[in-house]
Amino acid sequence: MLDSRRWLSPAVLVCVWLPLIVGCRPGSSGARPTATPTPRQRLEDASRQMQSVSAFHFLLTHQNGFSTIGNGLDMTRAEGDFVAPERFKAAVKGSFQTLPVSVSVISVQNQTWVTNPLQGGEHYLPLTNGPQTTQILDPSRGLLKAASEMRDPKLTGSDKVGTVETFVVSGSVDAGSLRAIATDAESGRQIPAQIWIGKDDLLIYRVRLSGPLSSSEPQNIVRQIDLSQFNEKVVIQPPSS
Repeated sequence: MLDSRRWLSPAVLVCVWLPLIVGCRPGSSGARPTATPTPRQRLEDASRQMQSVSAFHFLLTHQNGFSTIGNGLDMTRAEGDFVAPERFKAAVKGSFQTLPVSVSVISVQNQTWVTNPLQGGEHYLPLTNGPQTTQILDPSRGLLKAASEMRDPKLTGSDKVGTVETFVVSGSVDAGSLRAIATDAESGRQIPAQIWIGKDDLLIYRVRLSGPLSSSEPQNIVRQIDLSQFNEKVVIQPPSS
């Protein structure tokens, strides 16, 4: 009886064993490594993800400055909820004609109401001038616009926002594209920006702008928004009074 091992040439042995080692077959070069996304691709993916978000919780803070939201009300801090496409409610801290105040703000479509800073309680008044507060938080027009408008983005590290692992992408944003935040924002003024993007879900968890949008703002002003509780059910209605 012939020993079949005598008939296995080196070439046949290679064809038998090589696919088991590297996973290749005749006519196949094996699995290709997945390309690492560029910083620009990460921003584009994050922008698309945020456009599909139905709601989120936010905390907007200012260091060394404020954003004017109308009727002499200057906001330094706001915490609340945004519901796409045009609903927003928040507890706002800031100043009214230089006096420190805490007010509630509700915005539905093109109407915004704020509690009377001098009266207290749930006495809402229409907010008739200044940027609509929804625009400051709208993913396509407010602080989150930095993701689509960032210039020369670079991956500058990893960080944790709460319990979420994120990539940090840094670059700059032209202030002129952020007039929803400040009506006097000046085109050509480059604002250093950082964006924290979830490694697993590609959502934006934090945006930070470090610098003035116009010559009237302090040089060391910093705006930051932190996002959480994505797609949770939130009901926002116009005030009853």
